[in-house]
Amino acid sequence: MPSTQTKLPIPKPIAVVLQQHAALQAAFVRERARHDKSTAFVEAVSDVLSDDDAHDLFELISGSYDAAYDAHRGAEFGRLLLDDLEQSYQDVRRLVAHTNRLEHMDAVATAEALTADIDLATLFAQTLEERDDATARTLVSSAVQTIVDKAATARTPIGKRRALERARSILAQRASATQDDADVRVLWSRAISLGLSTSGNENRRPGTK
Repeated sequence: MPSTQTKLPIPKPIAVVLQQHAALQAAFVRERARHDKSTAFVEAVSDVLSDDDAHDLFELISGSYDAAYDAHRGAEFGRLLLDDLEQSYQDVRRLVAHTNRLEHMDAVATAEALTADIDLATLFAQTLEERDDATARTLVSSAVQTIVDKAATARTPIGKRRALERARSILAQRASATQDDADVRVLWSRAISLGLSTSGNENRRPGTK
């Protein structure tokens, strides 16, 4: 008769982290800009989780959560979680550095530069593969906001609208490129194009086209 193994339930602190992962990432990135990663971790956990859940998580990581749970596994989970959050912060830093390079470009040139940026496109594809939705959304929203901000520097509303239309045209061309759909730049361009279209719909006045 084949042996059966009892599947142990996920400890509550780990389940809570999985549920609050996106919020923890956002809080960690915010705190990491001001603190070292260990302090930022403590602050982020304290900001996002309830006092009881934060206490349980710290107990799990320190090895004193439950005698029935392997202390080494708790410590390893803590290390992996901190590494994951730190990677999110470094990804955002890379995005900010790329954005700063676009300082003197207009909206159209910015759209062209963003969609051609293989590093950002690869980073975006990696976040999708790793199901890191929070970082993926941050990458897209930051790229979209950069283009919108560039267009906003136009002297007239008509100039702003034309700049956005030209930027959308560039994005649409890159998003419908004949390269393989798996090409990271095509995926990245499609995401920015969709994000900019959504942004335009949100900002459009009712009754206008």
